[in-house]
Amino acid sequence: MGGDEYSPVHWLLTGLITAGAKVLLSAATLSAVAQELPANSSPPLANQPPSQPVLETGTLLFGSTATPAPFLNTFFGYAGAPATYNGTVFLLPERQLSPTSPAPGVPVPVEGVFPPTAYPVPSNVLLPPLVSGATPIQAGDPRAPEIILKPGLSVSQLYTDNPRLTSNTFSDTAGHLSPSLVVSADTPHLQGELIYGLDYYKYARASDQNSLTQNAVAYGLATIVPGSLYLDGRALISQLSTAGGAGFTVAPGTLPAAGQTQVMITSLTPIVRQSFGDLVDTELRYSYGMANFGSPSLAGSTPAPSTSLSSVQVNHVGLAVAIGRGYGIAASRLTLDATDVGSNSVAQSDQFRGFDDFEYHLSNRFALLTRLGYEDLQYRVAGLRLSGPIVKFGARVDLAPDSVATLLYGRQDGTWSFEGRFRQQVTASTSILGAYLRSVSSTQQQLLNDLNTSRLDEFGTIVNNDTALPGLADPEFSIAQTDIYRYQLARIGITSDVGRNSFRVFGVLDHQGSLLNLTSNDTSRGILLEWFRSITPRLTGAASLGYATHVVGDEKTATADLDLTYQINDAITFFTRYEYLNRKGTLTGSNLQRNLIELGLRGEY
Repeated sequence: MGGDEYSPVHWLLTGLITAGAKVLLSAATLSAVAQELPANSSPPLANQPPSQPVLETGTLLFGSTATPAPFLNTFFGYAGAPATYNGTVFLLPERQLSPTSPAPGVPVPVEGVFPPTAYPVPSNVLLPPLVSGATPIQAGDPRAPEIILKPGLSVSQLYTDNPRLTSNTFSDTAGHLSPSLVVSADTPHLQGELIYGLDYYKYARASDQNSLTQNAVAYGLATIVPGSLYLDGRALISQLSTAGGAGFTVAPGTLPAAGQTQVMITSLTPIVRQSFGDLVDTELRYSYGMANFGSPSLAGSTPAPSTSLSSVQVNHVGLAVAIGRGYGIAASRLTLDATDVGSNSVAQSDQFRGFDDFEYHLSNRFALLTRLGYEDLQYRVAGLRLSGPIVKFGARVDLAPDSVATLLYGRQDGTWSFEGRFRQQVTASTSILGAYLRSVSSTQQQLLNDLNTSRLDEFGTIVNNDTALPGLADPEFSIAQTDIYRYQLARIGITSDVGRNSFRVFGVLDHQGSLLNLTSNDTSRGILLEWFRSITPRLTGAASLGYATHVVGDEKTATADLDLTYQINDAITFFTRYEYLNRKGTLTGSNLQRNLIELGLRGEY
């Protein structure tokens, strides 16, 4: 691990791991206060929550085991909607089954996004239920096998008038071959999903753009000792822009190969949970994560990306002690958090945070919130240290069963600022979501943190687990050099499903400010409008229009996308896609445009 061998973080890591071993031994020898709910048992009463948070695999809303999740893309926005994808629901952290909910495995009708019988547990559950980051395809279907393998193959031909995405254009065609594999597991001890694919592009004239890349996403939760010991695993392989200004491009694989870098992120987290009596819950988790960067092409002929990002290895230990569970008048959660980031760059750091979150409920719908503690963030290679008290004050308002708003103001990560999030259920099928988040982190650690706090939603979009908004990485920002940034991220999303139509609006206002002045500060703004329609039972369409800007280079990027898919039979789908990109800026080579048309067949078996 990086940092001084005798640093406080080193000793805290050692101490918390030792404490975890003791808690694990205790959990193995003592009966848990409450175990997970058996599949045929009744859920707990709403006013009498389980002593131990329960695992929940989700409820089947629409589709079947014949309908896998769409393949992951780094599209900055919503990847799909009910008009184009039939999948399974993933309940928000605030929700679990009610006394009137059907037992797991029983389908329920569709009204909006969530099951109509699901009871909204108060959003102040201090240790929410543990769930996999991706709902298995077969979740809720008792007839489905525990393991599902879904191989697929896509073959297409594309035409573009600017294959290198430069100001000097010429026309070219390319063949696109994309095999993929979806693995879904839903067993008593493992829930999760793995999606892996290869993309091979072969150009007729611009042979320097030929590429073979891989993309993958995986989430899994294993139950080792029911009610006590779990293992959460996550992985991601994707292509990110080293120049920024990618806007809302649907297919990052068609961006210039020399302007991409491949990121590979893995995270493995053992989790120990133990309840003591009816008021105290504890959780200890140790996480080991890695973020590696390299050439996006597996073929080796593509020019290496212009990036100096260094790989990082992150060891993290967190201990949480919750008193009251948030169901009474007052509740408290003590958190001790230590992180060691190993790297040969300025990303190397030792980080410690200790704080207590206290909630006081003035009514069932209104609670006062405070956070008090201390932090010490040391970036030794960079010569940067942020230390001092953690102080936050705010409130949460539960406006309705499906609506909640939280606002806090205070000091953390060495600065004073607001932060908050909200969800407003306007109608049964229309929701507005928003969030303003801030943090201090290196580029690499931020990507790892985003993965660890994400999930794959029911439409195949990687979203933040707390806000349900997209955003693993902002494609307007350059991912090219290691730096320490102060991030300020504002996101808003509107989703509406009316009959055969689904509408999505996604807005972003992000800022990253360098604390070391190694790179330029940058601000990204953007809005994306999307429309999905089920034209006939076999024919679906989608249209999107996006506009994004960022300060560096004064770049402005407009994108438009049209898609049509026709289901020929149960296994084969015909698709066609048109994409337009227009970029303007003050930097050399920024002014360009591109038209791209692609036609192909997709088979799944």
